[in-house]
Amino acid sequence: MLTQGHSISTPPPSDEVISDFCNFRSRQKSRVELSVALVKEAGEHNLVNDVKCKELRISFAKPAADFAPIVINGKAIEVVSTVKLLGLNISSDLRWNCHVAEISKKVASRLSFLRQLKRANIPPKIC
Repeated sequence: MLTQGHSISTPPPSDEVISDFCNFRSRQKSRVELSVALVKEAGEHNLVNDVKCKELRISFAKPAADFAPIVINGKAIEVVSTVKLLGLNISSDLRWNCHVAEISKKVASRLSFLRQLKRANIPPKIC
């Protein structure tokens, strides 16, 4: 890399930095495993409804991580790509396309109904 005509070289990462990174990656994996264990335990104590419960996997890793299915009371939890939560459609890639398409469909339906009322010459209701 050149900065103001001088060459600057970055030193290679030390073994300590590499070790810290590897430990960080393993801690992340253990956090995922801990979360799965907590969900399984909650299912065993009937705190999670295994019929209604769905799993949404969000990951931006290039090689997508392949996790074993979460099993509660002998049933594997369904893995979905989108979920509706508090009126907001959340997709596994965290893009707005699914939510915008859903809202657009609702708007088109309501505009169609308003056009039908206008063609029928129905006066607007005044409160």
